[in-house]
Amino acid sequence: MTHKAIIAMVAEHYGLSVDRLLGRDRSDRVALPRHMAMHLCRTYITPRPPHYMISAWFKRERSAVTHACLSIGNLPEPYKSDLITLEQRLIKFLPEASAPLSELIGKAIILRCGHDIQEAKIEKLSRSGQYAYVRFGKSEPKWVQASRYTVMDAVE
Repeated sequence: MTHKAIIAMVAEHYGLSVDRLLGRDRSDRVALPRHMAMHLCRTYITPRPPHYMISAWFKRERSAVTHACLSIGNLPEPYKSDLITLEQRLIKFLPEASAPLSELIGKAIILRCGHDIQEAKIEKLSRSGQYAYVRFGKSEPKWVQASRYTVMDAVE
Protein backbone atom coordinates (compact mmCIF):
# COMPACT_ATOMS: atom_id res chain seq x y z
CA MET A 1 0.00 0.00 0.00
CA THR A 2 1.40 3.40 -0.96
CA HIS A 3 0.70 6.85 0.42
CA LYS A 4 -0.78 7.89 -2.94
CA ALA A 5 -3.28 5.02 -2.81
CA ILE A 6 -4.31 5.89 0.76
CA ILE A 7 -4.68 9.59 -0.06
CA ALA A 8 -6.75 8.77 -3.17
CA MET A 9 -8.96 6.35 -1.22
CA VAL A 10 -9.68 8.91 1.53
CA ALA A 11 -10.33 11.68 -1.00
CA GLU A 12 -12.72 9.45 -2.95
CA HIS A 13 -14.52 8.37 0.24
CA TYR A 14 -15.26 12.00 1.11
CA GLY A 15 -15.95 13.19 -2.43
CA LEU A 16 -12.87 15.42 -2.46
CA SER A 17 -10.19 15.81 -5.09
CA VAL A 18 -6.68 14.77 -4.11
CA ASP A 19 -5.56 18.36 -4.72
CA ARG A 20 -8.19 19.66 -2.29
CA LEU A 21 -7.26 17.06 0.36
CA LEU A 22 -3.60 18.11 0.07
CA GLY A 23 -4.44 21.82 -0.30
CA ARG A 24 -4.54 24.67 2.21
CA ASP A 25 -8.24 24.32 3.16
CA ARG A 26 -8.52 24.07 6.96
CA SER A 27 -12.29 23.52 7.20
CA ASP A 28 -13.41 20.40 9.09
CA ARG A 29 -14.81 18.97 5.83
CA VAL A 30 -11.22 18.74 4.51
CA ALA A 31 -8.97 18.84 7.59
CA LEU A 32 -10.49 15.82 9.37
CA PRO A 33 -10.23 13.53 6.31
CA ARG A 34 -6.64 14.82 5.85
CA HIS A 35 -5.87 13.87 9.48
CA MET A 36 -7.33 10.42 8.88
CA ALA A 37 -5.22 9.99 5.75
CA MET A 38 -2.07 10.98 7.69
CA HIS A 39 -2.94 8.50 10.43
CA LEU A 40 -3.65 5.73 7.90
CA CYS A 41 -0.33 6.39 6.14
CA ARG A 42 1.49 6.18 9.47
CA THR A 43 -0.33 2.99 10.49
CA TYR A 44 -0.67 0.95 7.30
CA ILE A 45 2.47 1.64 5.27
CA THR A 46 5.35 -0.71 6.02
CA PRO A 47 7.97 0.00 7.02
CA ARG A 48 6.33 2.70 9.13
CA PRO A 49 7.27 6.09 7.63
CA PRO A 50 8.60 8.82 9.94
CA HIS A 51 6.54 11.97 10.50
CA TYR A 52 8.86 14.12 8.38
CA MET A 53 8.23 11.87 5.36
CA ILE A 54 4.45 12.01 5.82
CA SER A 55 4.65 15.78 6.20
CA ALA A 56 6.35 16.00 2.80
CA TRP A 57 3.60 13.90 1.18
CA PHE A 58 0.90 16.18 2.63
CA LYS A 59 2.87 19.42 2.20
CA ARG A 60 2.58 20.16 5.93
CA GLU A 61 4.87 20.74 8.89
CA ARG A 62 6.00 17.66 10.80
CA SER A 63 4.12 18.90 13.86
CA ALA A 64 0.85 18.78 11.86
CA VAL A 65 1.39 15.05 11.28
CA THR A 66 2.16 14.51 14.95
CA HIS A 67 -1.02 16.38 15.90
CA ALA A 68 -3.10 14.40 13.38
CA CYS A 69 -1.81 11.04 14.62
CA LEU A 70 -2.25 11.94 18.30
CA SER A 71 -5.73 13.46 17.94
CA ILE A 72 -7.20 10.65 15.84
CA GLY A 73 -8.89 9.22 18.96
CA ASN A 74 -10.85 12.46 19.44
CA LEU A 75 -12.65 12.43 16.08
CA PRO A 76 -16.33 13.46 16.04
CA GLU A 77 -18.71 10.48 15.81
CA PRO A 78 -19.49 10.34 12.07
CA TYR A 79 -15.76 10.44 11.32
CA LYS A 80 -14.99 7.58 13.75
CA SER A 81 -17.22 5.18 11.83
CA ASP A 82 -15.70 6.44 8.55
CA LEU A 83 -12.22 5.70 9.91
CA ILE A 84 -13.25 2.13 10.73
CA THR A 85 -14.69 1.74 7.22
CA LEU A 86 -11.49 3.06 5.65
CA GLU A 87 -9.33 0.77 7.81
CA GLN A 88 -11.44 -2.23 6.79
CA ARG A 89 -10.94 -1.32 3.13
CA LEU A 90 -7.18 -0.98 3.67
CA ILE A 91 -6.81 -4.30 5.50
CA LYS A 92 -8.10 -6.11 2.40
CA PHE A 93 -5.02 -4.90 0.50
CA LEU A 94 -2.38 -5.74 3.11
CA PRO A 95 0.01 -8.49 2.03
CA GLU A 96 0.00 -11.78 3.87
CA ALA A 97 3.29 -13.55 4.49
CA SER A 98 3.68 -17.07 3.19
CA ALA A 99 6.58 -18.26 5.35
CA PRO A 100 5.75 -20.53 8.31
CA LEU A 101 6.55 -19.08 11.73
CA SER A 102 9.35 -21.58 12.31
CA GLU A 103 11.30 -19.99 9.43
CA LEU A 104 10.96 -16.51 11.00
CA ILE A 105 12.46 -17.25 14.43
CA GLY A 106 15.11 -14.65 15.25
CA LYS A 107 14.17 -12.32 12.38
CA ALA A 108 12.62 -8.87 12.70
CA ILE A 109 9.08 -8.97 11.29
CA ILE A 110 5.93 -6.85 11.04
CA LEU A 111 2.95 -8.40 12.86
CA ARG A 112 -0.71 -7.43 12.57
CA CYS A 113 -3.38 -8.15 15.16
CA GLY A 114 -6.68 -6.60 14.07
CA HIS A 115 -5.91 -2.97 13.28
CA ASP A 116 -2.69 -2.92 15.31
CA ILE A 117 0.55 -3.28 13.36
CA GLN A 118 3.85 -3.69 15.22
CA GLU A 119 7.46 -4.55 14.59
CA ALA A 120 8.40 -7.69 16.51
CA LYS A 121 10.84 -10.57 16.77
CA ILE A 122 9.78 -14.20 17.31
CA GLU A 123 12.18 -15.76 19.79
CA LYS A 124 10.72 -19.27 19.99
CA LEU A 125 7.58 -21.33 19.38
CA SER A 126 5.73 -23.71 21.67
CA ARG A 127 5.96 -27.40 20.77
CA SER A 128 2.41 -27.30 19.39
CA GLY A 129 3.15 -24.15 17.39
CA GLN A 130 0.03 -22.50 18.83
CA TYR A 131 2.01 -19.98 20.89
CA ALA A 132 4.98 -17.80 20.06
CA TYR A 133 7.40 -16.08 22.43
CA VAL A 134 7.50 -12.62 20.85
CA ARG A 135 9.40 -9.41 21.64
CA PHE A 136 7.45 -6.33 20.50
CA GLY A 137 9.87 -3.45 19.94
CA LYS A 138 12.13 -3.08 22.98
CA SER A 139 9.67 -4.56 25.47
CA GLU A 140 10.16 -7.82 27.35
CA PRO A 141 9.18 -10.88 25.30
CA LYS A 142 5.85 -12.55 26.06
CA TRP A 143 3.88 -15.61 24.99
CA VAL A 144 1.09 -14.83 22.52
CA GLN A 145 -1.43 -16.97 20.70
CA ALA A 146 0.05 -17.28 17.22
CA SER A 147 -3.33 -17.54 15.47
CA ARG A 148 -4.25 -13.99 16.60
CA TYR A 149 -1.37 -12.47 14.60
CA THR A 150 -0.65 -12.22 10.90
CA VAL A 151 2.94 -11.89 9.73
CA MET A 152 2.89 -9.11 7.15
CA ASP A 153 6.53 -8.76 6.22
CA ALA A 154 10.10 -9.55 7.26
CA VAL A 155 12.23 -6.50 8.02
CA GLU A 156 15.61 -6.42 6.34
